[in-house]
Amino acid sequence: MTVTAVRGPHPAEGVQRAARLGWGRIVRCYKTFARGAKGHVKVALEVARAGTVSDARVAQSTLDNRELDACLANAMLALAMPTADADSTAMLEIRLAPGDRE
Repeated sequence: MTVTAVRGPHPAEGVQRAARLGWGRIVRCYKTFARGAKGHVKVALEVARAGTVSDARVAQSTLDNRELDACLANAMLALAMPTADADSTAMLEIRLAPGDRE
């Protein structure tokens, strides 16, 4: 899982660290909707100044699985993010492959 861009005052390193804490949620989505799938999903996150994710939507996916895409985006909504002086937009890339560890 990699934060590829942040537009706004939230530090990219802090957003990345917070996003990686959600890996368990990602694994649950994978096990529920697509064991064996391989590919990547780019999720656009709206990060509120207060440190919450106010919106998460799939910007691009190679998985060809709408249920998995939706689960991955929804999993990001529960993440606690760093606070900042204003809202930010972050792009997150999630790569999935069989054998990824929990």
